[in-house]
Amino acid sequence: MNSSLLIVEDDMLLINTLRTYAENIFAQVFVAHNAQMAQKIASAYEPYVILLDNKLPDGYGVDLIPLLKKISPKSEIILMTAYGDTDTIINSIKMGAFHYVSKPFEIEELLNLLKKALMHVKNKISQLPQIHFVGNSPAILKIRELISRVKDVDVPILITGETGTGKEMVAKLIHMTGSRKYQPFVAINCTAIPNELFESEIFGYEKGAFTGATTRKAGLLEEAGEGTLFLDEIGDMPLELQAKLLRVLEDRTFRRLGGTKLIPFKARLITATNKNLELLVKEGKFRDDFFFRINIIQLRIPPLRERKEDIPLLVKYYLNFYSQKYNKKIKGISPEAMNSLINYEWPGNIRELKNLIERAIILTNSDFLDFKSFSFSLKPLFTQIESKNELLTLEEVERNYIEQILRITRGNKSEAARILGITRTTLRSKIKKYHING
Repeated sequence: MNSSLLIVEDDMLLINTLRTYAENIFAQVFVAHNAQMAQKIASAYEPYVILLDNKLPDGYGVDLIPLLKKISPKSEIILMTAYGDTDTIINSIKMGAFHYVSKPFEIEELLNLLKKALMHVKNKISQLPQIHFVGNSPAILKIRELISRVKDVDVPILITGETGTGKEMVAKLIHMTGSRKYQPFVAINCTAIPNELFESEIFGYEKGAFTGATTRKAGLLEEAGEGTLFLDEIGDMPLELQAKLLRVLEDRTFRRLGGTKLIPFKARLITATNKNLELLVKEGKFRDDFFFRINIIQLRIPPLRERKEDIPLLVKYYLNFYSQKYNKKIKGISPEAMNSLINYEWPGNIRELKNLIERAIILTNSDFLDFKSFSFSLKPLFTQIESKNELLTLEEVERNYIEQILRITRGNKSEAARILGITRTTLRSKIKKYHING
C-alpha cells in the first residue's frame, strides 16, 4: 500500500498549503474537514500518518485520538494545537499521539515531523514477521477461514493440537492479521517457568514485594499492553494461578505483587495445549470455571498424519526456505524420498518435518535430496515405513529420534533441545524416561 497522509483541518487556506508540501512526501493525501469525516477516511484507507487539528467543527482532535488509533492502528498522529496549550499536549501524548506541533508553526518544522512519523510507520511495517501457514487441505482451509472470523473478536481463544502442529504459529497468525498486529505479541510456555516464579512472571512485582525484589518489574500481563498474550501449554498452569488469572479475565484488572494500584488488562488472551483439558477437569487437575472462560472459541490444529496431502507443499516450502538460508542450490527431492515422507506418521508433526529438511540441506553435498539425504538421522523412520513386519511404536520412534539428534549435536543438550523444539527440562526427562546415554 502506498504511503498516505490524512489532514484533518477545516481551514481551506491551511489545507491547500499543507497539501502542496505533503504531496512531495506522501503518495496520497486525503483531507477531512471534521471528526466524522476523519473517522470514515481513516477506516477506509488506514493512512500512515494523520495530521490532526485540535479545534474541529464537531469536537476536539485530542478526544478523537483513541478512536482513530483503534480504527487505524498503524497510523501515527501529529496533533496541531494552540501555542502554549500544555494540558492538551500532555493529554495527546498520553492518548497515543506521535508528536504535536503548536500553531503558528514553521512549515519546515512540520515537514520534518511528518517525515519522522512516516519513517516510524514504515519501520513498524517492515518489522512485522511473515507468517506462512502452508497447506491446501480441507482442514487447513477451514482453519484459515476460522482465523479470518476470529482475528478481531475480543474474546479468549484456545488452540488445541499435538506437539509440533504449529499452535504458536496459528496464534501469531491471528495476531498479525487482526487489528492488534502493531501491538505486542507476548508468548510464554507454561512448562518453562518454575511454579514458584509463575505469579511474579505473570503479574510482575513492586520493589520489596519479596526477598530479592530490588526493583519494580512489569509482568507479562502488563508487557502485552493492548496486543496479545499467548500462554502455551496452558494445561500445565498451577491451579492457584488459574484462579487468579480467571479473576483478571473477569475484572480486566490486576495488581503487581506487593502493589495496591489496579492496572487495566487490555490484551487479548490466546492459550494453547496439547493436553485433553476436559479430562484434566474431570481429574481435578484443571479448574472447570477457568476452562470455560478460556474456551469461548476453540481452534483444533490437526496432526500432520491427518493432512498428508499438505506434505509435498510443506517439503517444497522448507526446501526453498533452508536452501536460501544456507546458500545451497537444492533443485528438489526424489519421488522415492517424497513418497517415504508422505507415508511416514510424523509423531513430531510439522516441527519434525521442518527440522528434518533443515538437517538434510545442511549436511548434503548434492543439489538434489534423495533417500540417502535423510539416512543420517532417519534410518528408524525408513525402517518403520519399509519393514511392515517390524513397525515401530511412537515411543520407539521418539527414542531413536532423540538418540540421533544427540549424536548429531555430540551430546550438546541445549542444541539438541533447540532442534527438537522442546525445553532442556523436557529433553532431560525424556532421556531419563528412555534410559538414553546422553
